[in-house]
This record gives sequence, C-alpha cells and structure tokens, in this order.
Amino acid sequence: ATLARAEQEFGVPPAIISGILGVETIYGRYTGNVSVLDALCTLSFDFPQAHPRAAARNAYFRGELATFLALCFRNRQDPQSLRGSYAGAMGLPQFMPSSWERYAIDYDGDGQIDLLHSVDDAIGSVANYFIAHGWTPGMPTHFPVRFDAQTLRLDTLLAPDIKPSFTCAQMQELGVYLPAEAQRYQGKLALIELPNRNRPADYVAGTENFYAITRYNWSSFYAMSVIELGLAALA
Repeated sequence: ATLARAEQEFGVPPAIISGILGVETIYGRYTGNVSVLDALCTLSFDFPQAHPRAAARNAYFRGELATFLALCFRNRQDPQSLRGSYAGAMGLPQFMPSSWERYAIDYDGDGQIDLLHSVDDAIGSVANYFIAHGWTPGMPTHFPVRFDAQTLRLDTLLAPDIKPSFTCAQMQELGVYLPAEAQRYQGKLALIELPNRNRPADYVAGTENFYAITRYNWSSFYAMSVIELGLAALA
C-alpha cells in the first residue's frame, strides 16, 4: 500500500523503490554494522593521500561528518550508537547523512524521520530522492537495441558513458536500431554497455530515468540490477 501511495504521489514505480531497498540492504536484512562515527572520522581525517582525489574526498567526508553530528544532536541520538556501512551510509535505503538531511521524509506520519526502522519512511524517502534527481513519471528506464554492423560507431556511442547524450535519430545514424516505442521518446539516450564474462556484452538504450537511478550509485550494472530485481520482486 505504501509503494502504491508513493507511486501516486511521486510518480516513482514500486519496482524501482523495491529494487533500491533490495540491492542496498536486502530489504532491511543487512543495514551495516560499522560505527558510522568511526567510519566518517576515518574517511575525514585519514583518507589515503595517495588517492588522486584525496583532497576532494577529505572535504566530502568532513561535510558528511558535520551533517551526521548535527542530525544526531537534533534527534537526541548518541552518535556512537549508530551503525551503517563502511562509508557512513545508514538505514534501509543506505542514505549518507547529507541525503538524510535533504531527502528523507516522515512518510508514516509519526512526526519523526526514521530510516533505520520505518519501512514507510524509507519508501517515501527513496521516492523523494529520485524526484530530486530528475526522475520523470511515466518515462521508461531503457529500450532494447540492435546494431547495424555496417554503420555502427560504437566508440562514439560509448564515449559519454551513462550520461544521456544522443537523440533517437542520432543513435540510429550511428548504427543503432531502436524499437517503435523508443522512436516516440523525446529525450536524450545513452548506449549502456553491460559486459559479460563468458559471452558478448549486452546493450540497452538508457533514458533520463536510467540515468536518475545511477545518481544513487554511479554504475550501469547497479541501475540494471535495481530495475531487474524490483520487477522480479513484485512479479
């Protein structure tokens, strides 16, 4: 019922929200057992300096640490008591403190936001996160593709990675056959490559909504896992 309400109010399908909660925490079964305070302190002040983006990562995690402490103060929680991932993500949807601050909502109406125990709050907060990151209600996540071997420009198509950059007409000019429903799509598309170990890679044309899923985790495999798990879980 809560998934249906979130779809009505936010336009994010139950399968997508369900897929996120399944991939992130196996539907709440494993939310992490690392001290969030320890994780954020370590990443803030002892991030490996050999990393090419060490300074930026230091700054990011110090911001997360400050937000975490502020959340604990407001909610009267002991910061040493909270457990999460090795990176400091918390709760059923594995929100970082800044995401908790910006996108978490009270969706069960009890007057508090609790992503650690409230499934309703987790569902509403994931839907709110997607709307804030460009989810368009009613838009498909991807389309199947076929290739014209004579005109295919695979390097050009894959250059933007998972960022939608091509119109349907441009993709077809670069050697991609798209189904009829894709040709009615007005937005930009990305050619998504999904390598396989023992057989040729799979490919799909990802829409802006596929890209929105990757804002949760920058990975085409992550997005497709969310889509496929969510559909299977609700089948």
